[in-house]
Amino acid sequence: MDPNNNIELPDYDEEMVDDEPTLEQLENSLLETSNDDAMGKKKKLVDAISSALESAEDALLNNLKESQQLVINSATTSDEAFEANEKRRAFLKSRIESLKDQKNSYQEKRKVVNIPKNLPLLQLIGDLDAIKNKTCYETIDKFIDTFEMIILQHSLEVETAWEPCFISTIQHSLDKSAWYRNTLMKRNYGWTYAKNIIKTKFSGDRSQSHYLQQLIEMTAARNDNPIQFIEKFYNTLQSTGSQDSAAYGTILLRALQQHHPDFVKQVRLVNASTKKEQRPELTVAFISDIAPILSVEELISERRNNNHYSRKSSTTFKKERQLESAPYSKSDKFKGKDKKCFYCSEVWTPTHRCQAYVDYKSKQYEKKARMAQLDKDQIKEEVQKVLEEKYKAKKSQDIDMTDVNLSDLELKKI
Repeated sequence: MDPNNNIELPDYDEEMVDDEPTLEQLENSLLETSNDDAMGKKKKLVDAISSALESAEDALLNNLKESQQLVINSATTSDEAFEANEKRRAFLKSRIESLKDQKNSYQEKRKVVNIPKNLPLLQLIGDLDAIKNKTCYETIDKFIDTFEMIILQHSLEVETAWEPCFISTIQHSLDKSAWYRNTLMKRNYGWTYAKNIIKTKFSGDRSQSHYLQQLIEMTAARNDNPIQFIEKFYNTLQSTGSQDSAAYGTILLRALQQHHPDFVKQVRLVNASTKKEQRPELTVAFISDIAPILSVEELISERRNNNHYSRKSSTTFKKERQLESAPYSKSDKFKGKDKKCFYCSEVWTPTHRCQAYVDYKSKQYEKKARMAQLDKDQIKEEVQKVLEEKYKAKKSQDIDMTDVNLSDLELKKI
């Protein structure tokens, strides 16, 4: 039922409502009449809608004139007057649009609609009358998206075909069918207006809170692909209707931190490598853009490591097989052979203990210790030099991170 009919209209509506029945009374009367009397009452209803439409359009014109006067006298006009004028204009526009949809629906002849067989059922998670083995939707928004997509699939006009198709989605539930009969049946509402009524009935403001709670509780598992998880997170964020910000980017990185810490480090490194004045915010959209590049780098390094270990293991296995198949002991193969030590040039035997080798190894350890104590500022300067060499090649000042090899930005282990 159109809630605009129950709202007390301003003074301009009182002129068109004298002792005549209201639109709501005419609609209810039309529903209760037989087919013989329906044509006459339908004509009266169309005339009443036309009269109300003309009055609403005149009121909108007067509202625009009043708005011009408020702008002229803005020095002495309060903010409350401007807000009241804008609210009245918005109400009149929605009222005119609703009346036009009703008038067109009553004047046009109803076409036969071929109802699709793959329409979804309007059943949400937690419904007591839900049918098993049928999809239950988390929110009403997901159901409406699927409903509109299937109507588009069958090349139907949603403004004219929504009502017979919607009946097929609720006929399994007695409660939903009763609500439809009392609220939407034969009201000739357009789909835009009817969709708002359906959302208000089955969702209200619960959709946004549901998606926000889902965002906070999302956590990437060990076997999850980071790109697919980021895409899922981004789609959920768009469903909330909230604006993307660095706060949601932080929530996303926290969800990836437990099982994908290397990926999170690379994301922060890419963001930190940009100049401060040109550094973008670490939003979900930014992470979604650079995620495919980072994933390719990680995959290449992983394959290289796997190939290295596979070659090493195969070589070790071959050596072990050769030693096992040897018909002589390890000490036998050194008999009768004059071998010299690589470090002291003395004759080498299995019991040889070389002091020169010990001195060489101690020098190597001392060198590694000195390298480990290098100042971190020197490493940062080397990273900065690599970045400057990349940026000097570009004519513009804009930085394209796709040209930067991320392996150059990583701190090499000593």
